[in-house]
Amino acid sequence: MMSTIKPKIAILGASGFVGSALVERLYFDETWRDRFEFTAFIRGFGNAARLARLPIRLERLDLTDYPQVLASLSGYDYVVNCTRGDTFLMMNGLKNTARAMKALRTRKFVHLGSVAIYGEDPPAESAHENAPPNPVRTDYGNIKAAQDELVFALHAQGVPSMILCPSNIGGPYSELILDAVARLAAGEIVLVDEGRYATNIVHVDNLVQAILAALESDTGWGERYFVNEAEPTTWKQFFQDLVAMLGIDYEFAGVSREEVLRQMSRQRTRSSSGIKSQVGTLVSSEFREAVSVLPAFKAMDDGAKRLFRGLSPRLQESIRRRLARPIVVPQARSTRRLDHKLITAQIRQVYHSPQKAMDRLKYAPLLDHRRGMDTTQKWLEFANRVPSRSHPGVEPGVK
Repeated sequence: MMSTIKPKIAILGASGFVGSALVERLYFDETWRDRFEFTAFIRGFGNAARLARLPIRLERLDLTDYPQVLASLSGYDYVVNCTRGDTFLMMNGLKNTARAMKALRTRKFVHLGSVAIYGEDPPAESAHENAPPNPVRTDYGNIKAAQDELVFALHAQGVPSMILCPSNIGGPYSELILDAVARLAAGEIVLVDEGRYATNIVHVDNLVQAILAALESDTGWGERYFVNEAEPTTWKQFFQDLVAMLGIDYEFAGVSREEVLRQMSRQRTRSSSGIKSQVGTLVSSEFREAVSVLPAFKAMDDGAKRLFRGLSPRLQESIRRRLARPIVVPQARSTRRLDHKLITAQIRQVYHSPQKAMDRLKYAPLLDHRRGMDTTQKWLEFANRVPSRSHPGVEPGVK
């Protein structure tokens, strides 16, 4: 009897929220556990407790070390990138991964992107993936857009690559869920435009289902796919579900979308003013004298002085006047906070439809909204974040 060779999957960023959920599915779910061999690659063991309890292959990998990446990915058929981190890790780590996969001729690469490439207030056309990325976006959106370009370039160079694009991610272990529960308990949540816009929150187990559908697909490579729930859920419904789990009475205050947008604009202005003030501090004589004991800074400071003395007297005086202006500290406003993510995320009027993934990749969400919230509630009870209505001490999981 001939044995079937299982494809080997390298899961990068396996100790993170999504990576851990993917590993657990491949280990616990009988539908998938015999279909692949996999290795969970992690940056360090400090955040690996969730995976370390399982008898799986767990390896440390520094994605910023190209020789190590090349050696580690050798022999793997598929690579799934769930990594997150600072800009250096996300960009250089992906560059090294792409370079290694090209050299190794990896068969399939699935990368987790983000709808952040369409900005915080995306246009209506971004309901579908063929919309161009929005040039006005957050720093995180800029990083994810740059990553997407690397992935599409890799596909063009011969490694079949695909970008799965979620927005907010919910379910067990979700930081967004924990934040929402904490802010509801503190009375800090308000509804934007009566909470009528779609949350775009995809349950982590549905995102894992999309990853597996992508790995199984023979078509649709070289493209971006939204991963979302099959039907939109409003912010009002989402928060009401969590209030019911908390077992509290909660009267939602309301705010208009325009008011939140104005607050976001003011916040960006204050941030810009803060940067200008920091620049003024950096070039002040007191600051320069304090750090002149550092050889590297002293050399730069001496060079700057020589450059300044070479300017015309008129230009020197103009620069001195600008730096002598007092730093203005804006007065604190006695208004309700509207700048945290669970408020600003509500301004998004677009539901990012997963229809393309459902049609092309045969993505079928594992859980509908009700079942997804049931698994979330069981986990919150297990974590002692909401009152328990079931037997304590049993960790929830998708069966």
